[in-house]
Amino acid sequence: MPRSLLVTGCVKPSADGGLVQVTGGIAYDYRVALHFASRGWNVSYSHYIRDFPRPVYLTRLLVSLVMMRRYRRSSIDLIIADEGGHHHTWLFNRWARRTLGARVIVIVHHLRCRTIASPFWRALTVAAERKMLRGADLLVANSRHTISEMEGLGASGEEVLLAPPGLSVERAAGPSVSDSVRRVLLVGNVEPRKGVVDAVEALAGAGDCGDCRLVVVGKPDYDPEYGTLVRETIERLGLAGRVELAGQVGQERLEELYSRADLFLLPSRWEGYGMVIAEAMAHGLPVISTTAGAIPELVEDGSTGILVPPGDVEALTGAMSRMCADHDLRRSVARRGFEASARFPSWRQTCGLIYDAAMERLFGGGSVPGQGAGTRE
Repeated sequence: MPRSLLVTGCVKPSADGGLVQVTGGIAYDYRVALHFASRGWNVSYSHYIRDFPRPVYLTRLLVSLVMMRRYRRSSIDLIIADEGGHHHTWLFNRWARRTLGARVIVIVHHLRCRTIASPFWRALTVAAERKMLRGADLLVANSRHTISEMEGLGASGEEVLLAPPGLSVERAAGPSVSDSVRRVLLVGNVEPRKGVVDAVEALAGAGDCGDCRLVVVGKPDYDPEYGTLVRETIERLGLAGRVELAGQVGQERLEELYSRADLFLLPSRWEGYGMVIAEAMAHGLPVISTTAGAIPELVEDGSTGILVPPGDVEALTGAMSRMCADHDLRRSVARRGFEASARFPSWRQTCGLIYDAAMERLFGGGSVPGQGAGTRE
């Protein structure tokens, strides 16, 4: 009989096989789940917001209690939990380990405690995340930087599985650098962590960039208050005709935007990895980003891209002006970045690494009945 996998957190497929909510981390988790399905596992999903009435998910304890009742007679061999949803489901995960004998894989894209300003809430989050790490049978991290952060909360770095995200795009035939920068692309939801306001302010000050446009691809109301600040900044700086908030787009449209862009910009305040940076490099785009989080693992400053300190708008403005004014710099950065992208893993490699580790460490290398079913990746 096939083994069963329950994915808890923010992953929920829509009727067309997509996702009802999309971030890089959610897409990562979904691809891992699809890989388990392709290997003969029965996979189900429990989204801690969309599967519960609003009063339930606003009271975090109730989510776990409702899930305990829902799955009390279920057979669950494995749970994949995203660190981002642990505050809603960690009690259920713990209960499932003890009561149902389920193993738990926790995938960590970045630790929330490092991004919280309030000392009180940061201390509570540190305690919760430390408990979450201790309660996993297998920990998966997307970068060496993330592993170092996990070690700071007591995890053993030697036991954490390093599984960087796979490329979601086909590598271009090679970099194609235009004579001038007409379109700058930023891919990321409109939230403080992505530094969208910094990008708008840098565009206003980068005189060498002429009248180039900034296209922001991502959910514009991901953080409504910050989205309002972004729009107010655009109006205040007189950039209404030069900044496009394109919203979420499908993969085909995203590929088109990559191909039409002359420069890629991601001024993140924090990144556990930076999947869209890898995609931009694979498209042969010159990249400007920051030294935040794991980004330096992807981009070598001055070689495969230009990196500035996170939040330093003056440095970001200078980097944009320099890149716009120097065609040779854009060409060399794009070429080296494209060459480096050949070393990025595919999703098949990443998901296979996690699957093999789960089978070896959690199930003694045992085979799964039904293994060999047609892939759905």
